[in-house]
Amino acid sequence: MYQNVYNLQNAAADVDIWSILAVVATITTAIVAIRTARQAIEQYKRQILEKRAQQFLELRKSYRENAVFQCIIKTLHDKGDFSSIHPQDRIEFAGFFEDAMFLANSNLIESTVVYYMFGGDAINAWDSEGFWAEDIKTDKNFALLTDFVQEARAYKAGDVATQIRAARL
Repeated sequence: MYQNVYNLQNAAADVDIWSILAVVATITTAIVAIRTARQAIEQYKRQILEKRAQQFLELRKSYRENAVFQCIIKTLHDKGDFSSIHPQDRIEFAGFFEDAMFLANSNLIESTVVYYMFGGDAINAWDSEGFWAEDIKTDKNFALLTDFVQEARAYKAGDVATQIRAARL
């Protein structure tokens, strides 16, 4: 009987060393896997942020470097006459804000950034009677522009619900 107990103790001692090594190897592998996954996630997030920044910079560049848009913005701020600006150019200007809203709704650019950078000009254009050659404000094809102006107004007014919604997008 003592012999059986002695054999079990020796067997248990042998198993414990291998069990411990197996547990240590498993834990080490898990730690390495977790670190690798964390690094991959951080790299993925960084790439998303870089793509968002690139999208925004391209949008802003196209806005600032468009001579017609700059003429329209100057006319809006001076409350000038739009008769010298072709109606198609004004429609393209309004369409720019729809493009910006589309990028925001697609989560390619933060909505708050779009409202901050372009909302003021969109609101000025919306409120300017001389800007509209046709009644675009009620045209269903410009529903995204209508939404953009309404949300930009709420954002500029400090509407917390709009800011929360924009942060979620």
